[in-house]
Amino acid sequence: IIFVQSGEHPMVAIVFALGLSVYGYWRRSLSLSGAFAAFFVGLITLASGLVKGLMLALFFLSSSQLTKFKASIKKKLEPEFKEGGQRTWVQVVSNGGFATLLCLVHASLFAGREFYLDAERRPVQTFLACAFLGHYACACADTWASEIGILSKSDPVLVTNFVSVPAGTNGAVSPLGTLTTAVGGTFLGFFFYVGTLLFCQSQGNEPAQWPIILFATAAGVLGSLIDSILGATVQYSGWDVH
Repeated sequence: IIFVQSGEHPMVAIVFALGLSVYGYWRRSLSLSGAFAAFFVGLITLASGLVKGLMLALFFLSSSQLTKFKASIKKKLEPEFKEGGQRTWVQVVSNGGFATLLCLVHASLFAGREFYLDAERRPVQTFLACAFLGHYACACADTWASEIGILSKSDPVLVTNFVSVPAGTNGAVSPLGTLTTAVGGTFLGFFFYVGTLLFCQSQGNEPAQWPIILFATAAGVLGSLIDSILGATVQYSGWDVH
């Protein structure tokens, strides 16, 4: 129904989703269950618009590459480290579930049409687009920070009391990791801006679109900070005796 309403050829979304999931499984970025979940996430996301499909692809591909970056060092620091990441369906849904629900709402209400952001004339569309971007900016920033921050040469500190802790500790932050959160959010924000100019419909006299880059940067930093606070306070942490 979504594809009929949107007027998009269904094969475009199917090929995109299938290609993303097969590539992820082949590169060992996804487990088998993760690949199945990624297929449906990709299918629904692209049904909601090309810009949203672009955000999903950039988040997934960049995060997968960073997971493999200096993997030999990460193996020593993380006992449960898996080659390539091999994310399961639980991780796929955790990273993309809420954004996928937003895409379902957008596709149902607006038949997959994407317009320039305009809070005055198109408040619902703008809200859904910003919520979607904020979600993935946070996910991207936090994933990038986890993959790069653990390689920091300086000892990280616990975000709640600034006491030095071992690398990989839940709730730990470092200057390198914090900087990476800003870069990750800005990365998605920039390409969301570019995608808006290329793929979205303009009715004229819309406000400038570039502030969305700053929004994504802020969402990435703030979201990652909240994640670190939750990691330090409510997430289980244990000590590996081996």
